[in-house]
Amino acid sequence: MFELSKEVALYHHEHFDGTGYPAQIQGEQIPVLARVVHMIDVLDALLSHRSYKEPKPWSAVRSWMIHHAHTHYDPSIIEFFIAHESDLNAMYESTKTSSRSSSLDSYTCVKKVD
Repeated sequence: MFELSKEVALYHHEHFDGTGYPAQIQGEQIPVLARVVHMIDVLDALLSHRSYKEPKPWSAVRSWMIHHAHTHYDPSIIEFFIAHESDLNAMYESTKTSSRSSSLDSYTCVKKVD
């Protein structure tokens, strides 16, 4: 568990094309869980209200994710996102009214759609 946590913490800002940080690794070099968390982290950031921005609508976020497949995101993760979009959207919508501070929880998303 510690090793997985370390990999996610270290590599969830890496981009599939190698333009991310901190190690600028690419593709399959990025641990798969870090690739999933990267996508969920950005999904949550785009859909959520922040002090500096309003939330984006689901359709705009979906388009953004698809546009950045192969560059920011593993295309297979984006294919999974599209295939399970209604489930992910339902999970997101159900958490909007909860007391949780984050809109999406990577672990919950991975376990529920698994």
